[in-house]
Amino acid sequence: MNVFYRSVKWIIYWLGPQTVLVLLLLGMVMVSVSWTLADLVRGLNFSDLLPLAAVGLLLAWFTARLPWLDRRTGTILLLIVGIELAILRATGLEIQLIALLRQSGLLLWQLWWWPATLTAPQTEPLLEALIGLYAGLSILQQRLFGWLSGLLFDRAIFDPVAITLAWGTLLWTISAWSGWLMRRDRRPLLALLPAGILQATLLAYYPSRANNLFPLVAVTLLLMGFVGFAAREERWRAKGIDMAPTLRTELAFAVVPIALVLLILAGMTPSISVWRIARQVRRQFETQPAAPPAGQEGIGTSAEATAGPNLPAMIRSPGLPR
Repeated sequence: MNVFYRSVKWIIYWLGPQTVLVLLLLGMVMVSVSWTLADLVRGLNFSDLLPLAAVGLLLAWFTARLPWLDRRTGTILLLIVGIELAILRATGLEIQLIALLRQSGLLLWQLWWWPATLTAPQTEPLLEALIGLYAGLSILQQRLFGWLSGLLFDRAIFDPVAITLAWGTLLWTISAWSGWLMRRDRRPLLALLPAGILQATLLAYYPSRANNLFPLVAVTLLLMGFVGFAAREERWRAKGIDMAPTLRTELAFAVVPIALVLLILAGMTPSISVWRIARQVRRQFETQPAAPPAGQEGIGTSAEATAGPNLPAMIRSPGLPR
């Protein structure tokens, strides 16, 4: 326990309390988005998504600290790493990759001591590991081709590996976007906008799960208050303006209650939905449920059970003599 406490204390000292707070808040958003995806998209697991989101957030954050790395190069590097990690998580090829790295190290060790031991290096284990990794990637390529072909030609098929790869790459992109913009530009609203769009789009199919948006809204309000104050504080220091030492504490006591009140009001205020009114009207005329849009099966989503429009036969077919 003491080792854990000292480790946490060292991390806070190394990064700074404000950085740790921002990363924790962003981590809460990634947990919420990962949970929403795993809950609403068939074939996704929370244990596969959360590590991708966490690594993407942290890697983008620390990459954005490098002053010599421009935005375009950083985006390309993060995207390449994200696709590779998403492939490993979706296919379970970590074992083959670890075996390949292990056999490569053993081969280098044998080559180093070859002149002294006069023993020929063993290349067969390395070739077997390489063939195993290649076979896994070939199977993935075939499954992705079949999945994408089904989506393009309205013959969507459910493939858990392809779905995990697609949603995992999207989640990595969103988490990396959040980490990079928060560290480089300090713009909370723009940094969390993709996460909000993804959650809102998914929850449009599941209106009863709208409470999943609360963590994102709460974190956005808190970050707008804390990060905005930090930016002003830096400007004050650059201009040599003095400030009260208790100003940060007073800010915390002001921002947290305001964010909490706004969140409670947002949850308690009844929403007037035009679509809900339209559904109530349609129920007076419906006779059979509408089919889900093409492609939803392929990406693992399906709308909640709501009946689609189907006017009575009298209106649809006026009964003119034939």
